[in-house]
Amino acid sequence: MMPAQDLPGSQTPGQRVFWREEREDEAIYSVSLKKVRYRSSDKFLPSPDEDEQPVSHLQWEMMKIRTIKAGSLTKLVEHLAPPIASFDEVDPGYIMAFMTTYRTFSTMTEIVDLLFERYRLFVENAAQEKEEVVDKVLRGIASVFHVWLEHFPSDFDEPDYTTLLKIQSFVTSEMRASHGEELAKKIQQRLDKFRITPFEDEDIEIITCPLPVSPKFGFQDDMCSIPEETESCLDFLTQPTNECAEQLTVMDAKLFKKVIAWHCLGCVWGKNKKEGRAATVKATVDQFNAVSLRVISTILTCTESKTSGPNMRGKYISQWINVAQECRDLKNFSSLKAILSGLQSASIHRLKKSWSHVSRDVHNLFLELSNIFSEDSNQQSSRELLMKEGTAKWAQPESSPTKKLPNIKKRKSRFMDLVSVSMTVLHTFSFS
Repeated sequence: MMPAQDLPGSQTPGQRVFWREEREDEAIYSVSLKKVRYRSSDKFLPSPDEDEQPVSHLQWEMMKIRTIKAGSLTKLVEHLAPPIASFDEVDPGYIMAFMTTYRTFSTMTEIVDLLFERYRLFVENAAQEKEEVVDKVLRGIASVFHVWLEHFPSDFDEPDYTTLLKIQSFVTSEMRASHGEELAKKIQQRLDKFRITPFEDEDIEIITCPLPVSPKFGFQDDMCSIPEETESCLDFLTQPTNECAEQLTVMDAKLFKKVIAWHCLGCVWGKNKKEGRAATVKATVDQFNAVSLRVISTILTCTESKTSGPNMRGKYISQWINVAQECRDLKNFSSLKAILSGLQSASIHRLKKSWSHVSRDVHNLFLELSNIFSEDSNQQSSRELLMKEGTAKWAQPESSPTKKLPNIKKRKSRFMDLVSVSMTVLHTFSFS
């Protein structure tokens, strides 16, 4: 325990404050201090279950909590199931972070073998650890496999399911029944599912988006392709902006839910994008580019008249700004940024006469939406907004840089039955 005076005076109970880094053999730890309360052990004091609370005997102590920051592969694997004394010392996000990024420095086979070795080491218990500690580590290793199978099942979909069968053999032959019974069932269920519906790296199915574009613009095979028979009968200005935004949100949500976290890693996306191995990320990028180009095409090809051209293009610009606001209301930041990117492109930005036909209120709305993705302070504005609204059911007026939030809680259409409104659709590289 640490002396209370080592902690800043503003520290509140339960809050962790970074203290320092500690280096040990093959590992670097980030050390935080946590202020916790305990009661005196005086046997004459009333028990905590009683109504009386002996406030005069409350005391505070500092708990030192270490989380691994960097280390050798062996050390990193050890901390997936550490011999901890308290659950307060567990880093809740470490397993998920490790499973998402281990491909950058290791292989699945190496990780599995190290987990087997650690399990065997604590079963033998040559170090004479307490049985309570041994059981926590063994259960922790079983939990790692549970998380791995639950959240990253595609890792095990390999020819002949070699690694998964290897884990199954270890669980049934060496793991204690109290730890491995449920795990064995989950492994068998996963094997059955793989054999019935094997994982295939197919092209992602896309919902077509009936937003208009002039056929002479020359788009082919884009993500928002339109059936030929509908192109002539669609008029973008007559389309309700909320329905356009909802259609885009349905498509983006479908793609966003298919994104595999490790596909976003630089080593995967940067090296393999040409080979298409980061297919889920490529699909979101293609969708983003298609929407952005659609914005440009509808504005530039909306009329051939030189006299009425600026006025008509101004109407299309205003319509897209209103669609962008609807996307903001639906927390669809991907299409919001795509639309703004199209409006900020050189070919649209230079249309001064067309922009002059955009009303002041709509133009101010455009500026406010653009501020969401400001480059200042490494896009701090958009990052803070996403962190605040990421799990919120609705866009929050008090946190929104925009002022126009028209009854989004009351609006509901047939499109919203296709996608959960509580989902936030992020721009894929918001946190890259």
